[in-house]
Amino acid sequence: MAIYFIRAKRAATEQARRRAETMRPASTSQPRDMFDRGIVMEFAAVIFQVFWLSLFSGTFLLLFAWTFRSLSFR
Repeated sequence: MAIYFIRAKRAATEQARRRAETMRPASTSQPRDMFDRGIVMEFAAVIFQVFWLSLFSGTFLLLFAWTFRSLSFR
């Protein structure tokens, strides 16, 4: 399994290198992208996952506390 990932990474690296070699330099009339959007999207995905995790765990704790409190009064 590890060999598969090593080969896939090597193939992706070679493909990216070939694309970089064939790209023409950006002209002055077109603005260049100054940052990698992939990092921003990964950060947004992590924030989104943490938000949902906190929402679900908070709801679970609220229901657990309400149930425990209801049972303690009986």
